[in-house]
Amino acid sequence: MPIMRLSSGKDTLRVMTPEDYIEIGKKRFAEKGFFEKEIARRTERYGNLVHVFSTYEARERASDDKPFVRGINSIQLLYDSTRWFVVSVMWQAETAEFPLPEKYLKTAP
Repeated sequence: MPIMRLSSGKDTLRVMTPEDYIEIGKKRFAEKGFFEKEIARRTERYGNLVHVFSTYEARERASDDKPFVRGINSIQLLYDSTRWFVVSVMWQAETAEFPLPEKYLKTAP
């Protein structure tokens, strides 16, 4: 679920299934490529609930010197006493209005 800015200037959340994401991205990914790398992580757990802030940078080619985008993935996980489930993934790309804070550019101890 990306957080995105509409042409009206309003921020909104785009809810997608994994299949929606594949369909929306497949042409762009095939034409330009997409390589995402985690550069930092902050994890908080309470019982069987985990929240992860995963800072990323993405490149069109793995060999590109600079990323074309950076941002934060917010991942919610549930442990059911047997295995972990990804409940949701939401992300927001870095912008001039919302630069990545320094604390999210390094993994928390």
